[in-house]
Amino acid sequence: MCLWPLVGTSRGQGAGGTMVSDEEYFAQRAQSEREAAAKAICPEATKAHLDLATRYESLVDALRDEHRRMGVGASDVEPKAFAI
Repeated sequence: MCLWPLVGTSRGQGAGGTMVSDEEYFAQRAQSEREAAAKAICPEATKAHLDLATRYESLVDALRDEHRRMGVGASDVEPKAFAI
């Protein structure tokens, strides 16, 4: 068993507390997971972080494909409101 600290930002919030699109959020999470994998001290944690990074990158790719299909860019997509 391996323990590691939680990494990342609140859902939908950028580093400065501003709202970001789903695409930007998932890209940030993928980057955070890759950074966490690089800092992990055991193989299980490294693998878990890399698996999560890959999943987030798949979500980014799916959103980009959908945006292309719809004919919109990421900057045209409004961040979704959510309740905490």
